[in-house]
Amino acid sequence: MKHLILLVVCCCSVQILAQEDFWAGRRPADHAHKSIEQLVTEIAQDSVLMSRAIGIGGLPNRQYSRFQILSSKASKEDLLTLTDHPSPVVRSYTFWALADQKVEGISWIARNHLSDTARVRTQFGCVGETKFVADFYLDLLTQSYLITEDYYRPNHSRLEVSLQREIDSLVLRFHPHLDYFERLLMRHEPIDSDYEVIRAIVEKGNYLGLPALARYQKKQDLAFILSFQDSASKKEIRFFDPKKCLFLAIEAFPDDYFLDFLEIYVEENWPKKIRRWELREFYKACASYGHPRSQAIMRRVLDPEWKDSLNSDHFNFLATALGLHAKPYHEAMLFEMWEQHNRLSIGGFQFLSEKDPARTAPLLARYFANFNTSYHSIYDDAFFFAALPFAIKHIPDAASDLLVKKIGEEWGRKGILYGEFATQLKREELLNVLLEEIAHNFDPRTILKFAEFALSYERDDIPDAIRSAWNHNDKLALSEEGKEAIGRELELMLKEKK
Repeated sequence: MKHLILLVVCCCSVQILAQEDFWAGRRPADHAHKSIEQLVTEIAQDSVLMSRAIGIGGLPNRQYSRFQILSSKASKEDLLTLTDHPSPVVRSYTFWALADQKVEGISWIARNHLSDTARVRTQFGCVGETKFVADFYLDLLTQSYLITEDYYRPNHSRLEVSLQREIDSLVLRFHPHLDYFERLLMRHEPIDSDYEVIRAIVEKGNYLGLPALARYQKKQDLAFILSFQDSASKKEIRFFDPKKCLFLAIEAFPDDYFLDFLEIYVEENWPKKIRRWELREFYKACASYGHPRSQAIMRRVLDPEWKDSLNSDHFNFLATALGLHAKPYHEAMLFEMWEQHNRLSIGGFQFLSEKDPARTAPLLARYFANFNTSYHSIYDDAFFFAALPFAIKHIPDAASDLLVKKIGEEWGRKGILYGEFATQLKREELLNVLLEEIAHNFDPRTILKFAEFALSYERDDIPDAIRSAWNHNDKLALSEEGKEAIGRELELMLKEKK
């Protein structure tokens, strides 16, 4: 025990000495910078990179507050200096501040730190992980969305495409140790100067590069790509086995050369031996063709002979694949999947609604009517949001019935999105459900938005109906003081509408 205590004391002492060494010769004289020095020390001692709200309950934390103060107080020169600080979490926070401020030359700072393989612990919302500092830098500069205080929000620090390509080129050639390298391989789009690099990566056995290589669509690579069909001798990388990557490569390069392999594969493995994590990509590979042979493979799912042998994954993944590759030669199968098995993806719906709205409308009305509100997923809501504009125009009764259900059961952002559709139909039953939610919903933001939607009906009796509903609300998750504040905001809205 004494040895353990001594070890902890020594480690802390080393960290403090490292902080002292870092500031030696760099301390500005004024008092404002002394407070920055203290902030940096506290951030380093906490050692976890946190967003504003952490944990399932979205709790605020001191570490993020320190970051905000540091970001607002420190000069650009201070922040640039701190990107070389000995603490990984300090380096990460200071780069985050520079990225948020869109400091000129931010891509050069990232380039100079691509070899930063120190690990930093992160806690963003309820998501905790450990990653390379360089990977955190690249997340800030390249991802469309970031997990921050609001969980997913648009990334305002994203680099221009040309600068991102320059960094991607460096990572491909010199930094295969980064997690970003694998993500880059999976999404890489053809650039002539990168072809030999991608080919060399795959030749070394990294089959995550197969889809990237296939996107170049060079006939000389066909046999090489297919050589990865034997998954037994290859080690799985990040839940992507070679067979799955091979199907992704075929999807990217649907050459007739691969049709024999697809037919043999389905004959040897149909239907039970196809692993679930390969099944989605298998159907996407088949759907990328417009060939009768690939159509025959997919039509096995619709064959009554196999009705009792197939689980729902076959239907769901086939519907997704057909939607991703919705083309005229898939139209008949898309309608058949929808009419007989009630399966359709967003892409499939958008294709069919444009091609044949008269045939699509009754099928969508049936889908809405049979929807089970007690058991559904976020994919159902995404489909509804995509389909409702068509439904409001072509089958308004069915659209209204669905909205009555969804406005009454959803809350927060989804409930507000459904409520907004009510303003396009202006039906009495939708007004009633909006008022009902004002009386019983516990989310203040939803209540205010529903009041706004109800006012869009532009009737003289609605303000009093909103007041009555609000006065009956006993579910609001706020203190009395908070409820009074929302009441004042609501009253202001009603008066402005007059």
